[in-house]
Amino acid sequence: MKYLKFIDKIKMRNILTLWLFIALPVLASAQTVGKEYLREIVSSDEREEKTYVYNELGKLDSLYIYDESMKTDRYNLYSYDGEGNCVSCKFMEYDVFGYNESHFVEYEYDGNKRIRRTVMKPNGAEYYVSGFETYVYNDEGLMDSMYQYVPATNGSNDFKLLSYTTYTYDADGTLVGDETYSNSDFFSDEVVMVQDNKNVYSYDSEGNLLTVVGNFYEPTVSAYINAYKYEYTYDGNGDMRRMAYYLAANGGTSWASEHYIDYSYNSRVDISDCVLPDEIEYTWPDFTGMKHKPETEEWFYFDEISREFLSAVVYTYVFSEKRGNGINDVMPNDDMMVGFYPNPAGDVINLCGDAEFENVKVKIYNTDGKLMMNTVAKGTVDVSSLAKGIYLIDINGQKSRLVKK
Repeated sequence: MKYLKFIDKIKMRNILTLWLFIALPVLASAQTVGKEYLREIVSSDEREEKTYVYNELGKLDSLYIYDESMKTDRYNLYSYDGEGNCVSCKFMEYDVFGYNESHFVEYEYDGNKRIRRTVMKPNGAEYYVSGFETYVYNDEGLMDSMYQYVPATNGSNDFKLLSYTTYTYDADGTLVGDETYSNSDFFSDEVVMVQDNKNVYSYDSEGNLLTVVGNFYEPTVSAYINAYKYEYTYDGNGDMRRMAYYLAANGGTSWASEHYIDYSYNSRVDISDCVLPDEIEYTWPDFTGMKHKPETEEWFYFDEISREFLSAVVYTYVFSEKRGNGINDVMPNDDMMVGFYPNPAGDVINLCGDAEFENVKVKIYNTDGKLMMNTVAKGTVDVSSLAKGIYLIDINGQKSRLVKK
C-alpha cells in the first residue's frame, strides 16, 4: 500500500501525465512533542516555495504554494473530522482581485478508508460537481479499484464513467501492478472500456521500490508498449539517494534518460521523529523510501545541446521544532517564538509560544497591503471585524498568513 502514494510524485512539466492520481496520505501522529515539523520547501532560484501550517493534531491545516514558472500562487485550506480524516480541501488561487476560491474538494470515508472524492466548482453562490472518484477495497483492506466519473455534458447532473484503475498485490500485500481502462466512446450513449495503460512495480529483498515501468496499450498491435520508467537507488542507511526518470526510445525497446533527482541527508534524524504534511491532493514530496530527515533534493535535466546532465534547481527542506501543543504558529526568529491559533480563525485568535502576552504588537494587513488592524494584545486578539479572506498578520515583527473564515 505504501507505494500507491508514489504515482505523479514528480512535478513533470513536459512529460507524460499519468492517469493514476490517487494520493494515500501519510498519517501524522497527534503526539508531536519533541518532533520536527516540515515547514517549508524552497528552491535555490527562489521561484518556488511551499509553506506548511499544522493544526492542533499535527495535521496539515493550510498549504501555501508559489511557483513562478507555473504561474501558481495558491492556498489550500484543509478540514478534518473527529477521526482525523480530511473531509474537505478548499483551493484559493490569486488573481488580480486577490485570493479567490477556484474549487472545493470533499472526501467521504467508510471508517478510515476514503471511498469518494468529489470536486466542486463555484458558480456564483452555488457549487456544481465537476467530477468525482469512488474507491473500492478488497478483503484485506487494500485498494482494489478506483473509478473516475465526469459530467456527460458541461453542467449536467448526469455522470459517465471516464476511466477505472485496478490494483494487484503480492501475497504480502505489496503493490506490484495497476492497470487503467478508459471509455473509448464517451460521447455516445454506450460505455466502452478499453485498455489504456499499466504500471509494473519491482522491489529489492529489503522491500525497497526499485523500478516502476509504465506502459501504454497500443491497439494496432494488441499489446502494451514501454512508455516510461522510474528507477530508484538507496544508500547503506536505507535512504533513497536517487530517482531517475526515463522515456522509452526505439519503439519501446530501450530507455532514454530524461532527468534524475539526488537526495541528501545532513543529519540522521529518524524520519519518524518528524511531522510530515499530509498533502491529501498532492504527492510531491513523497517521503516513501526515506528513513531519515532529508535536507535537499537536486534536479538534473538532460540537455540536448551539450548532451550532458545539468543541474537545474535545488530544493531545500526546512524543518523546525514545534513548541506548545502543536497549535498553529509562525516561524520563529532568533529570540523567541510567538504563535496563534486557530487558523483559519473565527472571531478570536489566541497567542501562544515563548513570549509574555501582556504587550504583544499585532498588525493585520489585507492582500493589497492595507493595514486593517493595529493593536497591542494581551493573550487574545478580536478579529471579528475582519471579513472572510486571507490576511498577513505581523506579531511582534514575525509575519505569517491568517485565514479568516
